[in-house]
Amino acid sequence: MLSSPVLLSAATLVIISRLRYLQGQTHSTLALLKLRGFVIDGIQTALADPIRSTSDHIIMAVAVMSVYEALFGHKELHHVHMEGLRRMLELRGGLHWLDLDGLLESLLLWYDAHTANITRSPLALKGLRSSAMYRQVDRPLFLLGVTPAHELAINQAPL
Repeated sequence: MLSSPVLLSAATLVIISRLRYLQGQTHSTLALLKLRGFVIDGIQTALADPIRSTSDHIIMAVAVMSVYEALFGHKELHHVHMEGLRRMLELRGGLHWLDLDGLLESLLLWYDAHTANITRSPLALKGLRSSAMYRQVDRPLFLLGVTPAHELAINQAPL
């Protein structure tokens, strides 16, 4: 999935922005603005293609951009990305149709819960959750800090 230039660039944008923030540099550089523009252009180009528009890597690129906007950009743009992400997932048939054995579904739900907390907004993906999220997951997502108990708590959290 990281063979996608758009997704890789979106992830790079978040990582570099976070490193700059940790170093006390809170303003975007021209290079970061160009990278952000590259990602947005890549997403828009993919959205014009009926095959790529709802692919896993473009869905994840939009999700990563929503995280970027929630953390470093504009909260309004975060909401725009989340609305677009929701529409893409609806076109795809829901969260349960994503690949990687539930990992992408878990990542998107995790992103949604945490960015909703950051932006003080309702969960954008509520209602798209599949019944698969309530099953016993035999592999905790240690890297994300998400375990089956956390997944259930996220799914049952009131707005």
